[in-house]
Amino acid sequence: MMNRYKKFLLIVLPLLFLGIGSIGVFNYTIDRAGLFHTDNIMQQAGKELLKGNIVAGLGDEAFDDRTFQILLVQAIQKRVDIIAIGSSRTKELRERYLENGKYTFYNHAVNHANLEDYIAILGAYKKFHNYLPKEVILGVDPWILNANSGRNLYKRIEEYNEFSDQIFHTHTEQETDKLFFLNKIKSLFSYSYTLSNLRFLIQQIRRKPFYVTKTIKTDDYLREPDASIWYPYAIRYPDTQKVRRKALQYTKGAVYSLENFQYKNRKEKFEKFIHELRKEGVHVTLFLAPYHPLTYDILIKNPKYHLNAVEEYFHQFAKTNQLQIIGSYNPQKLGLIQEDFFDGMHCRFNAMEKIFSSWKPADAL
Repeated sequence: MMNRYKKFLLIVLPLLFLGIGSIGVFNYTIDRAGLFHTDNIMQQAGKELLKGNIVAGLGDEAFDDRTFQILLVQAIQKRVDIIAIGSSRTKELRERYLENGKYTFYNHAVNHANLEDYIAILGAYKKFHNYLPKEVILGVDPWILNANSGRNLYKRIEEYNEFSDQIFHTHTEQETDKLFFLNKIKSLFSYSYTLSNLRFLIQQIRRKPFYVTKTIKTDDYLREPDASIWYPYAIRYPDTQKVRRKALQYTKGAVYSLENFQYKNRKEKFEKFIHELRKEGVHVTLFLAPYHPLTYDILIKNPKYHLNAVEEYFHQFAKTNQLQIIGSYNPQKLGLIQEDFFDGMHCRFNAMEKIFSSWKPADAL
């Protein structure tokens, strides 16, 4: 009997190690997020933007937008005046919507963003250029104050650890390097990273990763030279009835990043972050992106989502600290209607332009 177990282990264990090793080799080789080696696709796309070109084809599955933004910051040659950082709800903010493009602007919004992503992007400016842009527009979604939001993709960005340590004094340099190394190793054998790499590989087989176009009148995912996004026509010019269904569906089941809302130390962390920016001479604008009218009407009636409490907190904090604040989770306050949205939580480009029509940088106030 014992010999039988030994034979079983001698067969199974090598196969198990081979399987795990194969997963590691696959993730290391494909490396969609550029964790282990520089992703040439993202570098090339960033260089095209910096040349003033419009890049097409970079959809949500085409690349890791966090790594892309870090590489873009690294490659920037001129001094940047204004940046926007936020989630996908901030991605349509463009240079031309801000004082007619009088300032150098980049949109560094990333999917599923949290407070820590803001720290990572600004950390990249500190690391590669030793300065922070003088104006920072922060897309403050309600979930950045929710300790249970589940938004933790920032953990694989080295620049987060470095700037976070400066703000919060959490780790020594050695501890920071160790944490970043461990997060990379976890990703090497992660199921989610394996699945992400597999989808990325399939897409690369099917089509080119990106291409340059001369016009925004292109039915694809587009990145303008300021890194703001245009969506394909079906999203850009959506069917109102379909959007209505999406808006209602958004409130069914678990609402994105707002379940089990717990503040814990999130307010304190946010405030320390803002105070650090102010100390560095940065002018901060808080941007509250609106929800679809139907979505908002449902969510606001349930206090467990904290929409009203979070908005009141941001207004009070902005007033106390003399920050600009623009937008609202409530679309009615902004004069927006159902046709101004393409789903339950994203307004269209025309609404974004309308919201920021009254915004001015601090030196123009």
